Amino acid sequence: MQDQLKDILERNEKKYVQILRLLHLIEGVNKSIENSREMESTTMLKQYKHLKSQYTKEFLTLLAEFKMPIQLAKAA
Repeated sequence: MQDQLKDILERNEKKYVQILRLLHLIEGVNKSIENSREMESTTMLKQYKHLKSQYTKEFLTLLAEFKMPIQLAKAA
């Protein structure tokens, strides 16, 4: 069992790193969205929401590769 798990992790290491990176980026953009709301900066808010949407779509694509499709009514 350990050998199988190790093999799976090695084959998919790049995807795992991508998923973790996207989660980190989404976390950061969520903070930026909140800051933009507090500063009432509608331009920056729109840009951050667009960026979050892009990250979310990429994240969902990666999850689908693991046969874990998740559907959202609206990404981000």
